[in-house]
Amino acid sequence: MQQTRRAAPSAGKSSKKPPTSPSVPSTEPPPSKNPKEKAERIPKKGRGADRRKVGSSTKIEGLLRQAAKDYGPGKVQHAVESNCSYMVRRPCGIFSLDLATFGGLPVGSMAEVAGDEGIGKNYLANQYIRMCQHIFKDEARIFVAVSEYKYDKLFARMHGVKVALSPEELGEMEESLGAPLLKSEKSELMSQVGEIVLIQQMRAEHTLQAVLDFLMSGAFHLGVLDSLGAMAPISEATKKLDKASGVGRKSALQTRFMDQFYYCVGGTQTLFLVLNQVRAAIGEYVPHGRMTPARYNIPESHSVKHGLVGRLILSHGGNVYEDSGPPDEEPKKKKKGARPIGKRVRWELTKGKQGFHEGANGEWIYDYRMGVDRFSDFINVAISDAKRSGAYYTFMGQQFQGREEFEAYFRDRQDRIEEAQAYIYKERGVRYLWR
Repeated sequence: MQQTRRAAPSAGKSSKKPPTSPSVPSTEPPPSKNPKEKAERIPKKGRGADRRKVGSSTKIEGLLRQAAKDYGPGKVQHAVESNCSYMVRRPCGIFSLDLATFGGLPVGSMAEVAGDEGIGKNYLANQYIRMCQHIFKDEARIFVAVSEYKYDKLFARMHGVKVALSPEELGEMEESLGAPLLKSEKSELMSQVGEIVLIQQMRAEHTLQAVLDFLMSGAFHLGVLDSLGAMAPISEATKKLDKASGVGRKSALQTRFMDQFYYCVGGTQTLFLVLNQVRAAIGEYVPHGRMTPARYNIPESHSVKHGLVGRLILSHGGNVYEDSGPPDEEPKKKKKGARPIGKRVRWELTKGKQGFHEGANGEWIYDYRMGVDRFSDFINVAISDAKRSGAYYTFMGQQFQGREEFEAYFRDRQDRIEEAQAYIYKERGVRYLWR
C-alpha cells in the first residue's frame, strides 16, 4: 500500500496555531432556525424601537398637535412658549407694601386683604384702583363687586379714584346743599379715568357668577370683591330668621367658585383682589402672624385659603393725636384735650407666592384727612436702605447729616421720589413690570 508523506514545515514558520483569547459568553439568544421566530425578535422600524427612544421630537410635536385639537391652542405647549404673566404686577402706591410684594400683587391670580372693622380695607382697595388708573390712563378697565353697601364713590374720589357720579347723585348733592352746583364742579364730579363697572345688590351666586364671567373675558386689569365673608347663598339669605342656618353652605359656595376660578383667571392680565372681614375666634387660638391679634378668624373656605397668592392682614396700632411726635417715633402719651388726627395701621403679609413671601410687616400712619402718609412711608424705607456712618447717611451718591436733612431734601424735591424708589428696587434686585 502506498503511503503519503507529510510536507515538512517551512523554515521560520511554526506548526502551532496562535493562542486565542478566552471566549466571552454571549448574552444574545442563539439564532433560531424558524424564520417567523427570528422576525419577531427584531423590532420593526417605527414600532417598538421608537417607543423605547426617549426624547423623540417628532413624537412630542405630534402629541402637542393632538392636544391643540383636543383642548384648544396654548393649553399644552413647550415651556419656552408659555407666557408666565406673574412678572406683571399691580401696585397700590404705598411704597413699603409694593416693595414687600416685589412691585405689587401679581396679575392672573387672587389676593386678599383682611382685618379689623374700620382699619382701611376699602381705602387700600381704592389705592390699587387709583394706581391702575395712573398706569393705564383712559385704557384702565376695572370692576368692583360689592356684597354689602353700594360702592362709595365720594369716599373713593376723596382718596384719588376718578369715578363718575351719576346725574341722580348730583341731583341729591344739590338738594342736600340747597344750591345748584357750578358747571365746573359738575364737570369734575362726572369725570372718570378709564372704565369702571360695578356689580351691586345681587345674590351671592349671581355676584360670583358675574365675577367669573368678567375674569373669563380677560378684559379687565383689576377686579375687587367686597367682601367675601358677607356673601350668603340664596338658601340662607332668603331663610326666615327663626330658621337655623345650614352648616357649611357658605364654604360650599366658595368652593364651587374656586373650582372655576383658576380656569377663568389663568393667562389673563387681571388681578382679583378680595376684601374680607374677621370674626371673633371665641375659645380658640387662631394666630395669623406676629403682628395680628390671635382673637380673630377669617371666614373663608379652605379652597379660598389655598387659592390665594397673597394675604395681607391689617390691625390697629393705636391713635395718632395732635403733637404726638414724628411718624417714625413711638407715639407719646395723649395730651389732655388732644384730639385724634389719625391712626397707626399695622400690616403683615401672612402668605406670599409668585415672587414674594410671607413675613414682611410694617406700619403706616393713616391721616383721617389725606389717608396713608405715603411720603413718611417712603422716607422710612429709604433711610433704612441708606448707608449710615455715625450721624451721616449716604443714599444715591449723596450724603446727608441726620434724618431731618434727609427728609427735607426729598420734601423739597418730590420729583426725585420716583427715581429713588426705582433705585431701591434695583439695589434689592427686584424686577417687575406694571403693564
